[in-house]
This record gives sequence, C-alpha cells and structure tokens, in this order.
Amino acid sequence: MLLNRVMGIRISGKERVRKLFLDLAHFKNLWVILIERYKELYGLIADKNYSSKKEKKMKRFKEVKESILKDKRLILWQIFLKSEKQEKSI
Repeated sequence: MLLNRVMGIRISGKERVRKLFLDLAHFKNLWVILIERYKELYGLIADKNYSSKKEKKMKRFKEVKESILKDKRLILWQIFLKSEKQEKSI
C-alpha cells in the first residue's frame, strides 16, 4: 500500500523563507545538472560507442583546446585568467 505523506514546515521571518527558497532552487539546479551529466555519460551506451570515460574526456578537452587556439581573443582571455590565478596564489 502506497501512502503519500506531507510534512508541514513552519518558518517565521522573511529571511528564513527566502533562504529556504534559495536552498530549494539550488537543490533543483543540482538535480538537473546531475540528470544531464548522467545522460551525457551513460546515455551514449545505446550508440555502441564503447570507449572509456577518460578517452572521451581527453577528446573533448583536445577539441576545446583546439578551438581556443584558433581564436586570438580566447588566447588573450586564457593568458589573462592564468595571470589572475597566479596573482591570487601569491
């Protein structure tokens, strides 16, 4: 027998209600990301493309790296980000 039960939550104060809504939205977003990531990783099994996850990640990394190297603006942006990272680590 399946029972549907609902637990009531009492929250007082606007700030607590706001925090609850933000936490619930964050949870929903994480859940959506998890589902999309699962479909990306395991949804390709039906294609009978049985390569390892590491090979897929490296292939995607190489594609992104090549596209960055083709665009001068992206190269400059990459250099800027590296310099920012070095400044923050010092």
